[in-house]
Amino acid sequence: MSLSVLVLLSVCLTGVASLGRAGGWSPLVTVNLDPSNSIYGVVQFAVDEINSWYAAQGDNNVRYLKNVASAKSQIVAGVKYNFVLNLDDGSQCDVTVVHAAWETPMYTLVPPITCKQV
Repeated sequence: MSLSVLVLLSVCLTGVASLGRAGGWSPLVTVNLDPSNSIYGVVQFAVDEINSWYAAQGDNNVRYLKNVASAKSQIVAGVKYNFVLNLDDGSQCDVTVVHAAWETPMYTLVPPITCKQV
């Protein structure tokens, strides 16, 4: 095999290997919940969806966000966020939301929502 073919093959394989990382999940180290920050609306939507999820099970108690235990994002057609949220009733919920600012509605829940008492 010639050197130029080996170099071309190496470049192609490096490009293919990097495709596995593209679009992967990235941790969000801090989540700024200032109302002027775009992620604020995503988290508020997630909490509203959690309350709807509980209501569908017959529990109409309104829950409020205590803090964001963890968050990560993934670039898709928009941004997909996964949050682990601690709520004021002692529950911890895992919820995923896609934010596509150009769509109506701009937030979409990605089922399932899972909650547990901590």
